[in-house]
Amino acid sequence: MVCAAALVAPETETDAAKRAKIRRAILWYAKKTKMLEILEEAFPASLKMGDLLRYELYKFTLEVELLQLFKLT
Repeated sequence: MVCAAALVAPETETDAAKRAKIRRAILWYAKKTKMLEILEEAFPASLKMGDLLRYELYKFTLEVELLQLFKLT
């Protein structure tokens, strides 16, 4: 008789890396969704969703560039 644990392939590092990447993507999406909900409650009709997304992308890009500049010094 074959044990069920013997039939399951051992987890490789690439499987763990893929799972971690998927987990980070899901958490990122959840955080962005929550942030958009908060912004919609704070500014109900003043900005369109597309404008908010463009603003957040621009803000994120600036933060990344600033971090890169600080790493160079």
